[in-house]
Amino acid sequence: MSTKTNVRSPFFLDLTAPVQTLGTFTCTTAGLSNFAVASSGFVTNPLLLAGSIVGQTATEFTVNTTGSSIPRSVTYTIAIPLGYTNVNDATIDCVQTFDQPTQAANENPNINNNCPTFAGTIPNTSGLASTAINLATYFTSGSGADISSYVVTASPSGTAISAVLTGTAPSQTLTLSTNTDCQLATFIITARQSSDNCTAISNSFTFASANCEAYDCTDANVTGGNIEQDGTVNKGTWTSGTLNALRYDGTDITTSLNAGANTTGSAVNKTITYRFNIPNGFSNSGTFDCDVVYSQPATQVLPTFDCAEAQITGGFISEQGNIAAPTLGAGTLASWTPQSFAEVSVNTPQTIYLTITPPASGYINSGGADITPPCPYIITQPATIIDCGTTQFGFAGLNSGLDRPEDFCNSGLATSYGVGGLARLSSTVASFEDLKSTVGNTVCYRLSPFRGGNKYYVIGESYGSTAEFISNYSTFYMLKIDDYGTVQEVVQWNCSGGGDGAGARVA
Repeated sequence: MSTKTNVRSPFFLDLTAPVQTLGTFTCTTAGLSNFAVASSGFVTNPLLLAGSIVGQTATEFTVNTTGSSIPRSVTYTIAIPLGYTNVNDATIDCVQTFDQPTQAANENPNINNNCPTFAGTIPNTSGLASTAINLATYFTSGSGADISSYVVTASPSGTAISAVLTGTAPSQTLTLSTNTDCQLATFIITARQSSDNCTAISNSFTFASANCEAYDCTDANVTGGNIEQDGTVNKGTWTSGTLNALRYDGTDITTSLNAGANTTGSAVNKTITYRFNIPNGFSNSGTFDCDVVYSQPATQVLPTFDCAEAQITGGFISEQGNIAAPTLGAGTLASWTPQSFAEVSVNTPQTIYLTITPPASGYINSGGADITPPCPYIITQPATIIDCGTTQFGFAGLNSGLDRPEDFCNSGLATSYGVGGLARLSSTVASFEDLKSTVGNTVCYRLSPFRGGNKYYVIGESYGSTAEFISNYSTFYMLKIDDYGTVQEVVQWNCSGGGDGAGARVA
């Protein structure tokens, strides 16, 4: 979302685009709510405003028959979404606490023989397209009242696995099925007897479809990182999985990020273990350890603070040319030039020059003068009057953008990707061929700049009722589009290699 304010000279504005001020992701940001633990021990996972649950310390507790409530706590590991300053931390832990009520007499199957019971173990299933579970095999109604209904709970939610109950309780069948390769979810079934408000809960079990590969360190793809002389561990980056813990010599250093100082007088190798939560879509589950060896120097080597170290992000230029300065990951923004720009009739990349002061410590040039020369930074200024052009093209759908070109090969696209007939966009370029090699042009949807969110979108020349299909085994084109409809990048891609596929930046 952009911020637009009209003012007259000589006033200057300090404008901030709301999407650029996400800040640090915390448990408060995640907004966990509705966590509960039933007397039977069944855990109701919380709802989240942001982020996603990738792990938890408990999925159920024992039944409470003590006669008083018992405090219960579950620690949820939550993946940090993109856009937050601590996204490199991968996850945060948030503790939820609930007083589990004692089980009333009418809920206790040992007292009330109307309550259902569960016996046996529902097995894990893998390598199949579907499996049917006869619930009457595991659940038994009470002597005086039948099971009223079954509730199926899946974790994580949103997989391509369907869970369908057929028949009439208590003799229902649960069918788990999917047409998508390599889907994995964990299920719990709760039998309810509504008259006495009592339940019985199954064991947790998994269903995994076929054609999954095991997650390993190649998938994690840890790159970068180092250990400083004083033992400070600077984490690398990775492409798949979320970080569960960071370990050194059998000790968890996730919080301390320190592997001990090197006082030997020469460089030493130290192994840091990255423990990842295995994401959905692999044959294995739980966590996986990847060892990375770093050479720790004997003397502290300080980097030079430069424009790259400043980690410049965000910023905004209004249609009237007023500038809201970008934010820095390190250092202090002292000033910038120019202070404003004239209005433009087309979306125009503008360069501002930032004068940045290094941090007080941690760098060779700390405590000294500002970085010279000033750091150039490009922000696109939106046009006051948008020219949407007349060249029309097919578009893969208004909500189909992905963060990386590689993701189109990893998102379950088995054979082809349809782009025609779904949405019609226009561009200011002269032809579709020009669209495949031009950046800085504007694309519009219904005569307004398309809000692309800096994601990649598949395009095709057709836009009528007959769909054009982009095969996984042929080359196709994508546009990276910002929130002003401006094309930031053109990418040519091919998924024939499997996995991330292969491709190149065209312009």
